[in-house]
Amino acid sequence: MTSTPAEMSRAIAARLDVRRKFYRGGFLVFAVVILSVGFSMIGFSPSTWPYMLAWIGSSLLGTAVVLWWLSKARESRLYEDAGRELLEGK
Repeated sequence: MTSTPAEMSRAIAARLDVRRKFYRGGFLVFAVVILSVGFSMIGFSPSTWPYMLAWIGSSLLGTAVVLWWLSKARESRLYEDAGRELLEGK
C-alpha cells in the first residue's frame, strides 16, 4: 500500500524535525565539553589562550559543518526514498 504525497511530506517533515533536535542536542553537549576543556586549559596555562581559542573555534566549526552535511545527506535520502515509493506505486 502506497502513501499519498501529502502523507509522505508530513512523515518526512516529522522525521527531519526529530533529527534536527537530535543533532542540535548533540552539538550542544559537544560544545559544552569543548568549551570547558579549552577554558580549563587556558586556566592552567594562560599563555596558551590563542592556541586554545583556535582549537575551540576549529572544533566547533568543523563539527557544525559535518553535522550540517549529515543533515542534508539524510534529508536528500528521505526525499529519494519517497520519490522511489511514489514512482513504484504508479
